[in-house]
Amino acid sequence: MFTGELPFKGQYDQAIIYSIFNEQPEILDEIESNVSIKKIIQKALEKDCNKRYNQISELLEDLDSAKPSAVSNNAEIKKLAVLPFSNIMNDPQTNF
Repeated sequence: MFTGELPFKGQYDQAIIYSIFNEQPEILDEIESNVSIKKIIQKALEKDCNKRYNQISELLEDLDSAKPSAVSNNAEIKKLAVLPFSNIMNDPQTNF
C-alpha cells in the first residue's frame, strides 16, 4: 500500500504463494529512508505470527507515532472524495 507495489512477486499464483511463505519482501527506497515506517511494515509482514501485530490498535499506535512532527494532532485534515456520476437527463445544456 505504501509503494503501490505488491510485496511478494511471482509469475504465477503458486510462485507468489511460495514467496509469501519463504521469502522476505524487498524494502523499496521509498520506505528505506523512513526508519519508523520500515519497522512497521517489517512487523506487519513478519513470518512468525508471534512477532506480528496482535491488535489493530497496536498498529495504529505505531502509525500515529510515525507521523512527521510537522503534522500536529490538532491539525485539520481536509478530504475530498470524487465519485463517478452519469448524466441521466440527456440534455445538451448539462452535458459535461
